[in-house]
Amino acid sequence: LLKDELSPEMFEVSKTGDTVFYTNGFNVTGDFGTLERSDIDGNTEVISDGVFAFDQTKSGDIFFFKNLNTENGQFDLYFMQNEKNDFKHLDSKIDGMMLY
Repeated sequence: LLKDELSPEMFEVSKTGDTVFYTNGFNVTGDFGTLERSDIDGNTEVISDGVFAFDQTKSGDIFFFKNLNTENGQFDLYFMQNEKNDFKHLDSKIDGMMLY
């Protein structure tokens, strides 16, 4: 295991196969965790805190979701292109999303 508190359904292998993205500490203090990555040498890096879900596109870009409003199900959408840490906040109050 990379970390003690990994949720098995909350990880993705990068398109290149040399990096694993995962949410650490999910459901420990709430329905969210810290989005991190680990390379093949075991080096880890925090991408963002407070993430409740993420997904990887076929091209390797990462979408992640934060600030879930449990009353109406809306959330904030973030985007990270080409496995870089310079992610962008795309929009707030998103109701749902479908990747294809």
